[in-house]
Amino acid sequence: MKTSSNAVRCEPVLTRWLLATIIVLVTLTLPVEVGRAAESRSRTDSGPLAGALGNGIRITAIHATGRNPIKEFWVIAGTRPQVGGEQAKEVVNWQPHTLRAGHEGELIWPLDKAYDEMALRVEADGYAPQVMAWLEKKKAPQNIVFELRENQGTAGRVLTPDGKPAAGATLALAMVQRDAVVENGKLRHANEPLPERPSDCWRRPRFVQADAEGRFQLPPESDPTAAVLITHENGVRELALADFKKAPEVKLQPWGSVEGKIHWGDVVGSNRAVSLNIYRDNYGYPGVIGQNEKTISAGDGTFAFERVLPGGAQISCSIPATPGNESEVSGFNPAPLITHVTVQTGANSVLLGGQGRTVRGRLTGRATWTDVTFHFHPTAPHVGLPGDEKMWKAWGTLQKSPVGSLFFRNDLNVNVDGTFEIQRVLPGNYQIFFHFAGEKGNIASGKFVVSPEMPGVKPEPQNIGEFRSRSGS
Repeated sequence: MKTSSNAVRCEPVLTRWLLATIIVLVTLTLPVEVGRAAESRSRTDSGPLAGALGNGIRITAIHATGRNPIKEFWVIAGTRPQVGGEQAKEVVNWQPHTLRAGHEGELIWPLDKAYDEMALRVEADGYAPQVMAWLEKKKAPQNIVFELRENQGTAGRVLTPDGKPAAGATLALAMVQRDAVVENGKLRHANEPLPERPSDCWRRPRFVQADAEGRFQLPPESDPTAAVLITHENGVRELALADFKKAPEVKLQPWGSVEGKIHWGDVVGSNRAVSLNIYRDNYGYPGVIGQNEKTISAGDGTFAFERVLPGGAQISCSIPATPGNESEVSGFNPAPLITHVTVQTGANSVLLGGQGRTVRGRLTGRATWTDVTFHFHPTAPHVGLPGDEKMWKAWGTLQKSPVGSLFFRNDLNVNVDGTFEIQRVLPGNYQIFFHFAGEKGNIASGKFVVSPEMPGVKPEPQNIGEFRSRSGS
């Protein structure tokens, strides 16, 4: 059985680091361990030793049995995640740039490199790493002892969709800040040399290759965000690590594929850059599993993506950014140039844009609607957030483009009974504003969403509801 990992390939820095990872979260104030592993313990000590470390935290890593120092190990710091949900209580947002090497069982963590509140994770070749959370800088210095026990991980087997051994399948063990991403039908970085910097090595998921019988040894891990992504020419599978541990024989799903077409009304999206992006947020931290693909549409607006992860995906046709911009992004995706699809195994069809559908609504709150007009446009970008200026430029570019007149419409009339109807409105999120000729400002405003269209199906009219006008004549 062939096994590879970034631990093995970082040998010039530290021999076979990062093979095992069972996580134990311990707070300083309460003796509580989240995801407790019986074979590993950590503790904090105080007293003369701690008091002597006025400018740092002493980290001691020893064998749980024998009490011998761990010859070489790594320590990484983490912060609380900016994510919600019950699972967030157990999640640590690891900061790869903080990675430090320890030797002969000891490492001094400088206080000036410590967060006000942080977690520390110790990893060593062949051991179950631990996490201690949450350390408070104001209570340092401290002496922290990590007792590690050997752990070789979990054996498993992967099968193709028809139940045969998935010989040579590649597995990625991912977690927060160690994203596993599919590109061109393969796992990104799986067959590339590792970067020289240990912190860059740490960012990569750990890769394992199945043998001729589909068998493999997966490194141990119990981080709550951990997930497994498996790719093979005949199939793919993603699942939470916790689910894998319950059933370590995994059958792959067939790949999905997406065929689509771009057109906005009568304007065909010829020779446009098209992106497919998957950014999973269901493993406790956004982006642990993902996929990024790019292609160029043909002259008739058609495009295709092969080997796509089944599940939710976003397809977009971006507006190119100004070359050399400070943000270093290549393009922006206003909402009208985006569609979402749930990719099934096998073939899928998608339409970006469409014919446009009839949209109907009603304005209420006045006795007469003579001289009342309205305009609408795609939902405008934020104001005051990083990157907003670039998004406003893209929004303006869309307005001036050949399809701008379909998305930005002005001086439309409300019927005498307060109803209104708009023809050929394309899918997207919109803002709408109503005006009366004799009054300043808007007499009413609101938002509406026009549903996506199905390829080859005439879109049905859509009612977007009522909009209440402020009082008037």
